[in-house]
Amino acid sequence: MKAYFITGTDTDSGKTVVTQAVLQHLADKGLKTLAMKPVASGCDWDGTRWINADATNARRHMTLDCDYGLTNPFAFEPAIAPHIAAQEADVSLSLEDMLQHFERLVALNPDVIVVEGAGGWLLPLSDQLMMPEFVKAINAEVILTVGMKLGCLNHAMLTEQAIFSSSVPITGWITNQPSVEPMARSEQNLDTLKQRMASSHLGSISFDANWQNLALGHLINLPD
Repeated sequence: MKAYFITGTDTDSGKTVVTQAVLQHLADKGLKTLAMKPVASGCDWDGTRWINADATNARRHMTLDCDYGLTNPFAFEPAIAPHIAAQEADVSLSLEDMLQHFERLVALNPDVIVVEGAGGWLLPLSDQLMMPEFVKAINAEVILTVGMKLGCLNHAMLTEQAIFSSSVPITGWITNQPSVEPMARSEQNLDTLKQRMASSHLGSISFDANWQNLALGHLINLPD
């Protein structure tokens, strides 16, 4: 079984769009998939529990089924840093608990689990735990979402360096256009990233307000 972890250059870089595209790409290959959003803030109450929109969208595109609580075991109401939201909710985010939830997904025998992160790469989960520790523990390969906006060159290269420093493998990076208007000199910026990034460019996703209903899997290419 393989696991991919979707991270981003920053918040709102397009991790959820890329997660959808990756899940669709894998489904097109005939693979059995599950999705996970281990920690999420900015959630809505559905009458029984807190629900995250990003996790719900990922569930729409996975090919196997599971309880929502396995997809998104830690969900918090305020749209703030997850470790602060957890502290305010008196919830302890431990590596052991997160791994237990992940292993319950593994037990459902998917070919691939696609895990969507929160925020950027160096995300605190508690005073002792950072998200890269979880990524390393599940032996996931990282796919970096590069939000194509002013500052993306620095953010992308710094994030890639940080991932390498965490001793976690990178499958590659996918560019996403997060706003209606593309950034100035978008193609030149993409060319610069292709020249400077050490990992592979896996594809590009353009802005579409209706992205949740689109087939995006053909826009990317993951190695076998």
